[in-house]
Amino acid sequence: MTQILGSLRAAMAGSNALPDIESPLAIFAEGLGFRYYQIAWLRQPPLASGIVERPSAIGNIPRQWTDRYWQRRYYDDDCIVRACLKSILPITWTTTPSPELTDRQRRIAREAARFGLAHGVAIAVRGPGALLAVLTVARFREIGQETLTDIIDVLALGALALAATIVTLSPSGAPSSEAANLKEVECNCLMWAARGKSSAEIGRLLGMPERTVYFHIGNAMDRLGVATRIQAVTEAIKTGAINP
Repeated sequence: MTQILGSLRAAMAGSNALPDIESPLAIFAEGLGFRYYQIAWLRQPPLASGIVERPSAIGNIPRQWTDRYWQRRYYDDDCIVRACLKSILPITWTTTPSPELTDRQRRIAREAARFGLAHGVAIAVRGPGALLAVLTVARFREIGQETLTDIIDVLALGALALAATIVTLSPSGAPSSEAANLKEVECNCLMWAARGKSSAEIGRLLGMPERTVYFHIGNAMDRLGVATRIQAVTEAIKTGAINP
């Protein structure tokens, strides 16, 4: 397994474009005994209660299943997605339903199993710019507990290597240059604006005149290339410049 991980890391170090990820990811997953694999990523504010947009993804999860998944908004109820939003610990699933699952969650699990995703592991990694990357591997046959114990650490390290490559190669994997250039006081003003505070209230919280708050938010709008305060707040959250 050390060799499998080493090969993935070497391939990631030599990747020049995102499509380069797929072949070594396939070898990595298949070397650990999984037929299906996917690395998906998006900018997801840590405090968001649900998926904010459809992520970018590379892998071989059956297209018929992924189209069905997004069309039916299964991501709103998927217990695996919910767990990945809250934790970076490995999440495993099987065909044995948990008594805590809702009827809709049981339905999602049954349908996924019909496409071969009966047993699997998902590992979330958070990175700069509110990046959330999730490595998923799955197969139809059951995974023995001993096997699962042996491969979890390898999968987690593989997920980190993949996420690091995405940060390097994907424009959406890191904060925009405009967001990175925001001053601390501008971020503070936008953070309180995101929490619903008026300019006068922000001024009292930060110990500055209301007109100074307007000045800093205006500068932030200029840096982000947006026309309104709401757009500035949205862009700052999306790029990870603020975490309200």
